[in-house]
Formats: sequence, C-alpha cells, structure tokens
Amino acid sequence: MQLPKSGLVVAYPNEHPETPVAASPLIRADFGPAPPPPAATVTPIGLPGTGQGEVVLTGLAGHIQTCYRGSADNRRNLGVDDRMLAALRSLRGEYDAKTLEAIRAFGGSEIFARITASKVRGCAALLREIYNSVERPWALSPTPDPQLAGPSLEEAVKAALTAEVAEVMAATQQPPELQVVKARAAVLKDEIMQMRRKVASEALETRTRVIDDVLWEGGFYEGLNAFLGDIATFPFAVIKGPVVRMKNVLTWDAQGKPTTEYRPVPLWFRCSPFDVYFAPWAQDPQDGYIIHRERVSRENVQALRDLPNYSKAAIDKVLDEWSSKSCDWYDYNESERADLEQRDSQLSSIYSSKANERPMPMLSFYGSVSRQMLVDWGVDDARLPPMARDINVFAYLFGGGVFGVTLHPHPTRPKPFYSDSFEPLPR
Repeated sequence: MQLPKSGLVVAYPNEHPETPVAASPLIRADFGPAPPPPAATVTPIGLPGTGQGEVVLTGLAGHIQTCYRGSADNRRNLGVDDRMLAALRSLRGEYDAKTLEAIRAFGGSEIFARITASKVRGCAALLREIYNSVERPWALSPTPDPQLAGPSLEEAVKAALTAEVAEVMAATQQPPELQVVKARAAVLKDEIMQMRRKVASEALETRTRVIDDVLWEGGFYEGLNAFLGDIATFPFAVIKGPVVRMKNVLTWDAQGKPTTEYRPVPLWFRCSPFDVYFAPWAQDPQDGYIIHRERVSRENVQALRDLPNYSKAAIDKVLDEWSSKSCDWYDYNESERADLEQRDSQLSSIYSSKANERPMPMLSFYGSVSRQMLVDWGVDDARLPPMARDINVFAYLFGGGVFGVTLHPHPTRPKPFYSDSFEPLPR
C-alpha cells in the first residue's frame, strides 16, 4: 500500500502583519493569533550532560545533536510549539496564563466557551466515519500495463502471432497477407492485455488479504484513528511505520496449544507532533532528516543488547547510568504540555525520583550521515555501499552517546513517516 504523498506546508496567511510567517512546518493557525516572534537571538536548547553554550559536538552523536538543536530552535522561532500548545489549551478549555491574568485584571468571566473543542470532536468524528465506514480505507489495483513474471506483453504477442502464422502456412502452404497479420496482432494484444490484467487482479486479492492482516497485527488502524484526531486538533499530524520491533507473538503449536514466539513485527503508530522534528528546510517528510524523540524503558533498551547493529558497551553504559540521566532533551514547553496532557512532567522532581522505573528520552535519527562518521562509530567499512560518501541510516542517541546504527534496508530509502494537515497549502 502506498499512502499519498504529503508533507509540511506553511501556515495560513497571517492575520497579524506584525508577526512574520516563514516557510517550513507551520500548517494552519486556527487556534488564535500566532504569538509574538521571539527575540532575534534565541538561546539554543541544551544538550544532555553539558551547560548552555559549552557544547562540544563531534562524531555521529554530535551530528545528531546538532540536527536536533537546529530543528528545535527553528520550530521554536517559527512559533510552531506555541501553536500546538494553544491547540491543546483550546481542546481542554483553558486560557493561557497571560490571557487569564488579563481577564482577572478587569474582572471578566473566566469561563472558557469550548467552541473549538466541539468543532474538533465533530471534525475528528467525521474523518473517522469516512475512513472507518468501509472494510478498509485503501485498495490495491493493477496498473494499466501490469508487470508479471515471464515474458513481456510484446514477447507474448510475438510468440502467439508466430505460432498462428506457422499454423496457417502449414495448412495453406502460403504466408498470410500482411494486413491480416497486423489486424490479428492488434486483436492478440488486446486479448493478452485483458488476460494479464485479470491475472494481476486475482493476485492482488490475495495480497490485499495478506497486507490487511499485517496492518491489523501491526496496529496501523489504531494509529490511523489517533492520526485523524491529530489532523482535527493540531497544525499537522504524523504517523510512523512500518517500524520493525521484536515482540512476543501468540502462536499455536502442532498440538493446538497456545504458545509465544519472540519475533520481529512491523508496527505503525501515531506520533505526537511535539516529538517529531523535521529538517528546517523540509517541505516534505522525505526532504531532509527526521528526528523522533521517543520515551524508552530500561527493558526496551536491554532487549537490544545482543542484537546486531547495536553496541553492547554503549548499552551497558546507558543501563549503568540510567538513574542519573537527565531529561534535557525536553523543551521549554514540557511542563505545560504535561499538564495539558494530564501526566507527570518528566522534568518534575516527583518523576525523577522514580529512578530506574521511569522511561527516558531517546532521539531516533533518520537521515544521511557521512561514511567516515559511521566508520568512526564502529561500522565495518566493508558493510557500507561502495563509493558512497553519505549513507542513509537509522541511529539512536541516548544521553550523549549513540548506541545503535542501522543501515536503511529499503532500496529506495524512504523515511518511515507520513505527515499531513487538514488543509495543506500549495507550495
């Protein structure tokens, strides 16, 4: 299945001319006016284990940290984070601190008219009805000229026509007229094309059932349901997948008894727009690197220890220093976001006191890095594509170090992200 291409588009024309709108992942701004632009000089987001302005960035880890900081600062400067916080506040029916202070200053009513929340729920319900009212919200169909195994269309027509001409010559001892041969060739081409389309359609019926089963088991439809809610709520929404992860899967043995099998499973899931960072110049999810800030548990990290493409020494170091790691990967809006999402902030003292039980932030990097960076990290140069100076990889950064690097397995190197908005603007 191929989802339609889409990407990050610029915001609606700004209603407030004093607030500039730049081209990048702003999409729409229907939750009130954009906040005033920050000062021209913005303090970069801190990096774990270092002080502000004292960061030394080297190697693969330094490259990922630099990309993350650039994307986060760019998104902050453009006001995207503030727009998403405004969306959450509108959905929850809460005023921001400055507005609430102004209301109290003149003795106004603090009751929030939750018109936006009602419209968001209605929009999300309509989208879900459209996509979930059918057996599956996608379909497979053959191309006008399906490519099948065996001879091509021209070769099949030539073989059939040659056989018929030989049969006519054997019966009449004379070759058929050229016009008759050309007319028969056209008829044979139409017949063979219809036959090939029928074979392709029958084959796709089987593939449709197989793909549908993979999507169900991989959580695609649950992710799509949440993705549609984000479409109605935020300036943009993101769904990620397929991402292969090891899971215990229920199977049945020869005696018909249930058992479990630990095997790789392709998964799809909705990503919070707060946690996905696109390259500052990106106008499409495939245009530049993508960084996904994920929360991972000790159990998940430990399960990677004996797998290829992961560093045992780096993972052991991560596990040993787990309780002392900070949450510096989180932005200035983490506390307010956590309050609006009704969860403990990972910057709070209560959360940090849970030590080993707490999940920690990890940066998953999807993009190109130089060959020398990979070799310096520990990838065998013989495994890398010959003559390639930049390699497309998945890399995983925890704290200040990279503990895993995987070469992109897909031939066309697509990033496993799809992003869209309710009303993308033309680019």
